[in-house]
Amino acid sequence: MYAALNKFHIIICPAPLLEMWERYNEVYQLNARVLSMGMLKEDDESAFKLLLDDFKYKDRDFVLIDESHNLRNNATQRYKVVETFLATGKRCCLLTATPRNKSAWDIYHQLKLFHQDDKTDLPIDPPDLKQYFQLVEKNKP
Repeated sequence: MYAALNKFHIIICPAPLLEMWERYNEVYQLNARVLSMGMLKEDDESAFKLLLDDFKYKDRDFVLIDESHNLRNNATQRYKVVETFLATGKRCCLLTATPRNKSAWDIYHQLKLFHQDDKTDLPIDPPDLKQYFQLVEKNKP
């Protein structure tokens, strides 16, 4: 069981979950860096450098994002920081109990973090994420 968990290299979570993830990191020896989403401040350009340049984060290849619904708005800097980091070829896992708050586009924007091209091999029709979510919005998938 622990071997699968050892793939977590960065865990990004809201501040209230930081202590929990740090405890899991120690107990299960995840060898992960735990980072509060608050460090990815929406008004701070240094947030881009934090993930891309800081030796503690830049070379880690797997990202677990807890409460990923906090990244449903692609217009925020926090979203852009994570999107830019994942675009360097990082693998990721998004965890959330609330993927959709307002519309299907909340889920679309979360998918776009790790599936950045609209053309897809996912089993959806049409095989284009944007077109598919337009149909979902009209209740016609």
